[in-house]
Amino acid sequence: MCRVFLYLLVLKKLHGNCKGKRWECSGTNEEVLHMRRMDDFERTVEKLRGVDVEEYHLESEEAVAAAAVKAYLIDFTWQEAREQLRSVMKNTVLKIPPLHAKPELLKATIKGEKLAVLIDTAVREKTADMKEQRNVIEEGEAYDLWTIAIKALESLSGADIVENVSPEFLCFITDCYKELRD
Repeated sequence: MCRVFLYLLVLKKLHGNCKGKRWECSGTNEEVLHMRRMDDFERTVEKLRGVDVEEYHLESEEAVAAAAVKAYLIDFTWQEAREQLRSVMKNTVLKIPPLHAKPELLKATIKGEKLAVLIDTAVREKTADMKEQRNVIEEGEAYDLWTIAIKALESLSGADIVENVSPEFLCFITDCYKELRD
């Protein structure tokens, strides 16, 4: 029960951390480019808003990994996020098992090694973000909760998740890709 609580805590912290990168700029041309880039970030957030990690009923570790991947993708423009997932979606290594709810997924394939790297990268980046945010918090209960969430994230391994991947996690990845592709 305690382990499930830890992963739910991390999931909530990551969900609150899905804001996208902010860029500083000055000058007229830079301001225009900045606004376009911000529009692209907002588009990523908007496209992935419909992909709710909790709706996939993932096991605790997969739920945290999915939240980390989503938070990581939101730090990119929609084109960059799509390219991140495109590298995972090409070339068959894992085949998604048949799912009665979404038969169109029978045609989707995922490259397992690239998926493990994506998960590891997302976890590493979001852990660093959370450590940075934790450093602003004063010692106390909130600081301790952030520390627990960071330790739970650091315990995840992309290779372990891919080795025991569930069809629901693969659906999550496929849905993210589908949303960014459209």
